[in-house]
Amino acid sequence: MKFETLVTQLDGVTKTSNGYLARCRAHDDRHSSLSVAQGDDGRILLKCFAGCESERIVEALGLTMKDLFNGDPDTEPRREIVRTYDYRDETGTLLSQVVRTEPKGFYQRQPDGKGGWRSNLNGVRRVPYRLNDLAKSKPKVLYCAEGEKDVDTLWSLGLAATCNSGGAGKWSEEYTNCLLKLLGPGKIVIFADKDDAGWKHAWYVARTFLGKAEAVKLLLALPGVPAKGDLSDYLMTHSKEELIALVKATPCLTLEELKRLEAADRSKSSDQKGRPVLIPNIADKKASFCP
Repeated sequence: MKFETLVTQLDGVTKTSNGYLARCRAHDDRHSSLSVAQGDDGRILLKCFAGCESERIVEALGLTMKDLFNGDPDTEPRREIVRTYDYRDETGTLLSQVVRTEPKGFYQRQPDGKGGWRSNLNGVRRVPYRLNDLAKSKPKVLYCAEGEKDVDTLWSLGLAATCNSGGAGKWSEEYTNCLLKLLGPGKIVIFADKDDAGWKHAWYVARTFLGKAEAVKLLLALPGVPAKGDLSDYLMTHSKEELIALVKATPCLTLEELKRLEAADRSKSSDQKGRPVLIPNIADKKASFCP
């Protein structure tokens, strides 16, 4: 991958004396702790000052370690666009687009006003995914997932859903306020991907809604989903009715319970079986709303 191409796909970019600083996608980064520079041999050099390993950073960017080498464009594999996800405002105006490519990768772009695209989001209003559909349907229960694929899957089942662009760690409280203004203080159901980044992302989303929404439910562990799996994996072997039953059985989240989960994660990463202690939903408590 070309150094200049990578820079256009990063968030929160600022120029430095020897490269750039940007937000690291391998963790919940709000301080632009990722250093991006180019070596004398053309290689892309990545360093996260929060301590993320290069392999995790590259994976979070949808790249491979080989992509860090500045190869000849004629010999580099052509990345074919296999899926696009439109981000539109409340009226349906296209603001930006998330592009998925093969070999697997993601980048974001915006219309250039001339029928083409600019591979950056400079000056673009950031909105939750499928905001225009939410504006039309005005659901009483809103489902939040980590990625666009899961959101589209939920809509295909007749369940109104949303997410943010960029994956885990990119939710903004501005999205929460935007949704509450549009939909009112309704009921929120949040699904977490089954990995550390997914849990932390879901916790943050939940925290922004607590005290503002009518009720919040947080599902940290969908049955039968493998490590690093997601809602779409669950729905490959389970029905909509089973998903709804699981949501109904899950109790509403409280701030105290969220703090307990976060504290447990900080103090102990796994139980004796190697399973993260934060996985169980609090199923012994009575659910206070059903979707």
